[in-house]
Amino acid sequence: MTIADRDSLIALLDKLGSPDDAEALAAARALDRRVRQQGRRWDEMLVRDGDDGEAAGGVEAADQPDDEDVAGATPEPAESVGDASGDLVAIERLLAGYDLSSDTREILEDLKEEIKDGTFSAADRRYVQGLQARLGKPMKKK
Repeated sequence: MTIADRDSLIALLDKLGSPDDAEALAAARALDRRVRQQGRRWDEMLVRDGDDGEAAGGVEAADQPDDEDVAGATPEPAESVGDASGDLVAIERLLAGYDLSSDTREILEDLKEEIKDGTFSAADRRYVQGLQARLGKPMKKK
């Protein structure tokens, strides 16, 4: 993991304690996406001191069952939002019209990918709407 990756990971972890539920949820989802994009699982990433590379509980991570190996462990589908084209437009406006932090930009880019792959949820929509409401009118470009 590079220093930049580590720093952005820590920034997302810090957002988990945000009083804004939408921001905390978006950070949690961004963290989970990063782990899964690397082909990893949380039990591989979080180990106890002294486990010598073993996952929590003393079981080697490679020996632990995948979600599809466990009966009934399929994740619940996210609440469907239907057509998200308006959300995509809103995200593009946020990215173009505001001076956003790199973390917020990364979250919005991740949400654009979720729209493309059909995993954009109602909670994601609330995050985008909440961000729009907090930021108000876009800055005028000179």
